[in-house]
Amino acid sequence: MTYEKCVEIRELLVAFLDDELPCDMSHGIHEHLERCQPCARLAKVESRFTIVLKTRLCRIEAPPEFAAEMRKRLKDPESMAGGARADAATAGFASPRGRVRYALVAAVILTAVAVPTVEILRPGFYRGMTDSLTGVRSADGVLICIECERLGVPIDGQRHCHDAAHHTGLKCPKTGIWSLVVNDASLPVLGDPGKRGAEVTVRGRFHGDIRYIDARSITPATGT
Repeated sequence: MTYEKCVEIRELLVAFLDDELPCDMSHGIHEHLERCQPCARLAKVESRFTIVLKTRLCRIEAPPEFAAEMRKRLKDPESMAGGARADAATAGFASPRGRVRYALVAAVILTAVAVPTVEILRPGFYRGMTDSLTGVRSADGVLICIECERLGVPIDGQRHCHDAAHHTGLKCPKTGIWSLVVNDASLPVLGDPGKRGAEVTVRGRFHGDIRYIDARSITPATGT
């Protein structure tokens, strides 16, 4: 199993799980997952994340008046510009269509003003809200060689471990040892044993049942 093949499979994994690929390509990915445990674990993680995301996020439907208005405009494109001006000049805010239109515009303006303001007053508020929906969180810990750590090898020795069967992971003071999913964020530390022993903050999706972190970012821990 080559690293290049795994990278190719993982780039198509979301489309595969959503059944968006041709049958022959899907069959090839299915065979790969049966032979490659790391890719199979990642597929399990992605599948579970998709299910959680769909159950936590609701679909927002447009008001009936707005949907009817848009269907009318699409049938008569020339009315989209002229009709809007006529409505504003004659009916204005008094008509139901005018109220819907102005409400939507007001919502966009309010969002444009409110988001930066709240972010100034409470830095990270919106990222925290998004993270709570998607299951993303952060944890501080030390980068280690998982196998060497379990054998009691000190950090200095772990930095010189180049065993291909060993894996770099994160040791958290509170939650223990975690493996890192191979992705763009984790590759720089996975491929450099010299980084073991570094205190870092990992932000990503933590999957406790399989003890894996799908990292979004790995940065030096605050205060280091």
